[in-house]
Amino acid sequence: MNTFADRVDLLLKQFGRKSISEKTGISTAQLHRLRTGSDTTRENLIRLSDATGTEFLWLGKGEGPMYSDGTPAPAMPTASAPEFSKDEIEIVELFRKADLSLKLQVFQLLKGGSSHQGGISAAGHGTNIVSSGDGSIAAAGNVKKGSDR
Repeated sequence: MNTFADRVDLLLKQFGRKSISEKTGISTAQLHRLRTGSDTTRENLIRLSDATGTEFLWLGKGEGPMYSDGTPAPAMPTASAPEFSKDEIEIVELFRKADLSLKLQVFQLLKGGSSHQGGISAAGHGTNIVSSGDGSIAAAGNVKKGSDR
């Protein structure tokens, strides 16, 4: 376990991102950022250590056993690609903040079954999603819903 990101990656694989997020109060997006090399706070280290039962020193510095009973950390494969890009994380975060009506419209648009052609505004987020009618979508600014464009 060479890096903190490697150790976080191991814990996410063992316990699951959603489970760790629920136990620690750390968002899944932040866990992903930690997994890809972002720094964290002492408080988050404590939360991760407590939630997973791992030793604080092992988690923070990679020193000592992984668990208090002396269990060593398993060998990790080298260099893995990130699960999500920064753009994908941003899209998920925007989607989570959107109201249900907009989420349903986006879902329909992405599935290709939208009966509404035109644009839908991402309420208050400064981004609009526009369908050209040929199945393609694009992000645009200052676009209003449907024929109001």
